[in-house]
Amino acid sequence: MTLTIRFAIRTLFLVGGLSSSLFAARCTEQPLRFFIYPVTTLQDGTTTVPSAIKGDGNWYTDGGGMVARINICSETYDATLTLSTKRKLTVTFPAPIAGSYVDSPIPAGSYSVSGFINVRNLLCSGCANPHNTFTTHIGTQLPSLIGNKTFYLRFMPLAVDAPDLHIDPTVLPEENFPYTASPGVVVPQPYNCNTGGTVKPSWIVRGNTPNAAVNPQLQVGTAHDYSTNPPRRAGQYSMPFEIRIEALQCFTY
Repeated sequence: MTLTIRFAIRTLFLVGGLSSSLFAARCTEQPLRFFIYPVTTLQDGTTTVPSAIKGDGNWYTDGGGMVARINICSETYDATLTLSTKRKLTVTFPAPIAGSYVDSPIPAGSYSVSGFINVRNLLCSGCANPHNTFTTHIGTQLPSLIGNKTFYLRFMPLAVDAPDLHIDPTVLPEENFPYTASPGVVVPQPYNCNTGGTVKPSWIVRGNTPNAAVNPQLQVGTAHDYSTNPPRRAGQYSMPFEIRIEALQCFTY
């Protein structure tokens, strides 16, 4: 039964428009680079606010101790960034949103961490048109944020456009308690990888959605302390951000 379902899902992805060239030689991971902006531009196209998740001012590029890729071989199509110990993110936590549940506090302030970012199903496999703007789940891991404690900060509402091929759906209610979390918004950019084309695929990933559950908060994320089993609630936070993701080589999807 499991094998049959897996085959059917894989077939659906291929028929739905994901190029079979991605599966040449069984599979090929697609290398990427990430740029994490110090500010994010809001929906009016002109107003900017400081990002709560910031890079160090340079591209984070696959290789040299870092891993940045689209995970083709696992068939999740997640875009993941794993920093080397020499590269950091700056994550600035405000006070938790009033009414959220805090069993393991994160004191307000800025933290420098070698973290992990996962933009789920960046290729929008299973979408009718993966080149249109869509919403998706985003997760981060923040190791040694406070002492030896690793925290997860996730933006995983119950419903998004991109099928999450990597999620245990039983965790979603916890990620939306007591308030609904905000999705990531992915804006695919024009590209040309046909014969002679050199414009590689790229995407703008915005986390600045006004959250209707807790207006006027932008981009509500849910944090948990994963240094314990089971994880402990660490509150919900307004955490706007913006990321540009670029492929390092041409491919068609």
